[in-house]
Amino acid sequence: MAPNPNSYLNVKTDFGAVGDGSTDDTAAVRNAIGEAIRMGGATVYVPHGTYKISGIEVTGSFSLVGDGESSVLFSDDRTRSVLKINNAAGSVWRSFKIKSTAAGDYTKRNPLLNGLFLFRVERCTADELFVENTYGAGILVSGCTGSSIERCSVRNTLADGIHVTGRSKDCIIARNTLTDTGDDGIAVVSYQSDQDLCERILITGNHVVRSWSRGIAHIGGRSVTISDNLIQATAVTGILVEEDTNYSTYQSYDTIIHHNQIVQAGTYVTPRPITGNRFGVEIASGAIGVRVDGNTVKESQTIGLAVTGGTSGVEIRGNRIFLNRGSGVQLSDTDKILFFGNTVESNVKYGLFAARIAYGVFAGNQWLNNNFFDIDSPGTGTPSPDVQAIDNANFYQCSDCVIADNVSVDDRTDRARARVERAIEITGSRRIKVGGNRCFVYNADPGKAIATESFLSNNQDCERMDLFAGSGVPNSTVYRAGQFYFRTDTKEQYVYDGAAWRKIALT
Repeated sequence: MAPNPNSYLNVKTDFGAVGDGSTDDTAAVRNAIGEAIRMGGATVYVPHGTYKISGIEVTGSFSLVGDGESSVLFSDDRTRSVLKINNAAGSVWRSFKIKSTAAGDYTKRNPLLNGLFLFRVERCTADELFVENTYGAGILVSGCTGSSIERCSVRNTLADGIHVTGRSKDCIIARNTLTDTGDDGIAVVSYQSDQDLCERILITGNHVVRSWSRGIAHIGGRSVTISDNLIQATAVTGILVEEDTNYSTYQSYDTIIHHNQIVQAGTYVTPRPITGNRFGVEIASGAIGVRVDGNTVKESQTIGLAVTGGTSGVEIRGNRIFLNRGSGVQLSDTDKILFFGNTVESNVKYGLFAARIAYGVFAGNQWLNNNFFDIDSPGTGTPSPDVQAIDNANFYQCSDCVIADNVSVDDRTDRARARVERAIEITGSRRIKVGGNRCFVYNADPGKAIATESFLSNNQDCERMDLFAGSGVPNSTVYRAGQFYFRTDTKEQYVYDGAAWRKIALT
C-alpha cells in the first residue's frame, strides 16, 4: 500500500524516475533520497517499477517504502553496493526489492558489492525487503546499533545472506528467509581489526535453506542468541560457534543456541567446491560459554552435535539428536561440560563419544538404539567387526566426570545383527563417578545382556556411587568403601570395605 501522498516524496511524480528497467534512474532516486535527508528524515516512495541505478551511497536519515517485490532498485554496477546508507537514525526501509546481476556465478564473487549496506546506522529497521543476485552479501550490517533486519527475503547471493560485523550492537535479525546464499545464511563476525566485539545480537525465527556454507555462524562476538530458527540442507555445518584464526577474529563469548531445528546439515551439494565439517551444531575452538538447549538436530551428513578442543564452559541440555549419519554427539579435548537431559537416538555411530573431557557432568540423558549402521536399508547388509564395537555412550581418557541417572538402552529385536556393544563404556579414564544409570543392551548374544556400565582397561580411581546387582563379584577398583552389592547368582549381599568385598548375612 502506498503511503499518504502528503507525507512522502515520489521518485516518479516528484523526481522524474521512469522505472522501465532500462532508463538510468540513478539521479532521480538519489535526488529523492537527498531531499528526504535535507527535510530531516522524510519518506521516499518507490511505486511499482524497475528502477535501474548505478550503486547509490547516501549519508543521513530518511525512510524508503515501495509496493513490495514489484518495486525494484536494480543495479548492474560492478564497482559498489546497490544501496549503501551511512549514519542514519530512526529510519525505516520497507517493501521493495534490491537486485543485481550475479545470478549464481561464483567466479564473479566480490564481498564489496553488497545488496543493502548499512553503515553506522542507529535505531533503524529494514523490513519486508527482497534482495537477490548480489555479488557480495545480501544485507551487510556494520557498526550499527539498536537496529533490526526483519521479514526480509534474501536469495541467490555470492556471499553471506545477512552479515553482521564492525562492532554492531543490540541488533535483531528476525523472521527472515534466506535461500541459496553463497556463503553463510546469517553470520555475526568480529574481526580484531575492528578493535571491539559485536555484542547482544538476537537471531530468531529465521528460515535458512541451501546455504553454500553454514546456516548460522557466530565467529567472534559476545552475547549472541540464536533461537527458534529453521535451518535446512546446508552445505556444511548448520550452526557454528568459533574463533576463526584464519581471518583474525575475536573469540566467541556467551552464545545461546535455543530451540532451533537443524535438518540435513551438510547434505547440500553446492555449485562450487566447499570445505568444512558437515555437522548439525559445531562448537569449536575459541567458543567460551555456550548454552545449547531445546534444539532438534536430525539427518546431518555426519555428526549431530560436536564440541572440539579450545572450548570451555559448554552446557548442552534438553536437545533431541537423532538419525544423524555419524555419531549423535561427539565431545573432545575440552573441559567444563554439562550434558543434561538430552535424547540421543538412532544415529549411525555412537550416541555419545566423549574423548579427553575434564570436569564434565552427564546426567539425565537417554541414549537409545544408536549404531544404526543400516539406516538406509534396515535389516540388510553384514556388519563389520568395527561396526559391532560401537557403544551407546563411550568415555575415553576422560577425567573428573560424573555419569549419573542416565538411560542407555538397545531394545531392538534383530539380535543376529550386533547393534550397540555396550550401554556405557569407560576406558582409560580417571576419577570417574557413576551412579543411578539404567542400562540394558542385548549385544549380539541374548545371553550376554549388559545391564550396567562397562569399565574396561586403564581406568584409575573410578567409583560407583549406589547399590548394584549382578552375577559374580564386581571389580573392586570402581567402588568406594561402604557400597553394597547384591549377587544375583548366589543370592548373597556384599559390602566393600575399601580393599575387598565382604559377604554379609541377609536378614
